[in-house]
Amino acid sequence: MSKRKSATNNHQEDKNSKVVEFKEEIIEIDQVDSSKPIFNATTNKQNYEQPLPFWTISDSLLIVVITLHLIVVPYTKVEESFNLQAIHDILNYGIFDISKYDHLKFPGVVPRTFVSALIISVLSKPFTYFNNSQTQLDSQIIARAMVGLLNGLSLIYLKYQAQKKDKIELNKIVKTKVNSSIGNWFNVFTLTQFHLMFYSTRTLPNFMLSLPLSNIALAWCVNGKFAQSILLLCFSGIIFRMELGVFAVSLTIVLLLAKEISVKRVIRLVIIGVGLGLGVTMTIDSYFWQRWTVPELESFVFNVVGGKSKNWGTSPFLTYFTGYLLMIFLPPTVLMLNWAGLKNCINYNLKYVWACSFLHIILMSFQPHKEWRFIVYSIPGITLLGASGASFLFSTLNNESVLNTVICLLISLSPLLSFAISLVFLYISSWNYPGGEALQVFNNYILSKNVSDVSVHMDVASCMTGVSLFGELTTNNVTYDKTEDHNELTELWPNFDYFIGQYPSFNQSNFTLIGKTKIFNGFNVDYLVNLGKQYHNGFSILDEIISTRNMDLIWDFWDNIFIKDDLIYIWERKEMSKD
Repeated sequence: MSKRKSATNNHQEDKNSKVVEFKEEIIEIDQVDSSKPIFNATTNKQNYEQPLPFWTISDSLLIVVITLHLIVVPYTKVEESFNLQAIHDILNYGIFDISKYDHLKFPGVVPRTFVSALIISVLSKPFTYFNNSQTQLDSQIIARAMVGLLNGLSLIYLKYQAQKKDKIELNKIVKTKVNSSIGNWFNVFTLTQFHLMFYSTRTLPNFMLSLPLSNIALAWCVNGKFAQSILLLCFSGIIFRMELGVFAVSLTIVLLLAKEISVKRVIRLVIIGVGLGLGVTMTIDSYFWQRWTVPELESFVFNVVGGKSKNWGTSPFLTYFTGYLLMIFLPPTVLMLNWAGLKNCINYNLKYVWACSFLHIILMSFQPHKEWRFIVYSIPGITLLGASGASFLFSTLNNESVLNTVICLLISLSPLLSFAISLVFLYISSWNYPGGEALQVFNNYILSKNVSDVSVHMDVASCMTGVSLFGELTTNNVTYDKTEDHNELTELWPNFDYFIGQYPSFNQSNFTLIGKTKIFNGFNVDYLVNLGKQYHNGFSILDEIISTRNMDLIWDFWDNIFIKDDLIYIWERKEMSKD
């Protein structure tokens, strides 16, 4: 016991003797001259001592950007289908009669938890009463908005706790009152990322409570509440995603190496967290699946122990580092700022968050099948340390040096470039849901022609690219069919009045094409080459736009640079059109 206390005391002394190092100068914290503060930040004592605002303009912008991505792309893909259909069934049929639930017809390979869908449904239910449309697409948007709100609020909570802790630490080490800008930089770097903002409203299991809970755990870790962080991650991992369990392992290893927690206490926390989580998931999920089950445990055994995840594709060990991280942080400013943040962060706990985040990515790299969403829990921590680095550089660099000015300018322009790239990605993504678009085209046709008592078959491609139960008409007595079995489909085929799917050519004598939707299929390289021959550089293009004051060139560029091909077709039997 005395040895542990001694080790802990030595560790605290190491932390207390932390130095601020910049431009090869080392200044001991205890020797800081208050008349020459390390940080050239706001030194107004009265402003510093004001309470830290819980909500800022950048917080509002974060929610607005998440909402923007939802509005531009309201449809979902097959990966999100289980949770989305579960929310639909809970909202429409309640929880006492599950005989009509979609998962009983399409159970999937392994069961998934209903806990997250149940919580989102409870939050969404009051707002669905305002849905006056003839489909439930508004209810789908409301449910996704709740997912986005939880993710957004958890990011804001993480930001707030990091900002508050920075303020406390600054007050300890610098006599002159100063402010940290880590919170603002965190929001700026986060809201200009495409992947995190786009997927924050997605009903994927990684984002429905998994990401919000991991963000809360990180916020507690930032404030030194290590035991609570481990407990929450263990509880969440057994219910929602096993990746959170890996995240808990990563955090535990880091804290054990740093002597912030004992092995005995970790064991106790794991038992309590996993035990409570098992109680919740077994009670709720066994009811909905009509058998005793722990869905995440079954999924872990199937995908990891059984190695079935390889069926979805495999990637090299370093893919997360050489591919996905560079894709998420584009340009890689945040990754480069991690060095400055790691070297100079005021809150020592941020180093634990950073180490935990990268260790989680390393551990997940041992799994052959890789997707960026498997490491999404590490993104806020990496962004937070990058924000700390940006805050430090802007507080210490003076404008007397040209190099310093260039560095500050590049850091400031980086989020603008990132946001511009994000908008391009958002536009491209809006063309990746032709099934959802086709379903709405069909519904509008049915309503405009006042057609009723008909059936429509939707093929696999349309169901995978946006079709959902929320998009179906609640009026006109339309039967929507998603039969996949070939023999059964052949038998039912003559009974369908309409068809939505990859059917570019039907017998024109029996069917009428009433609509089609497109999908993004790459960039028009030939157009770019011809444009390069016509205009030698970007300045000549700008010169023509300014001199002619004609924006047609920009719109022409936007229309031609992206290739969009027809994918989903909507057909009607001719006897129906005659009626």
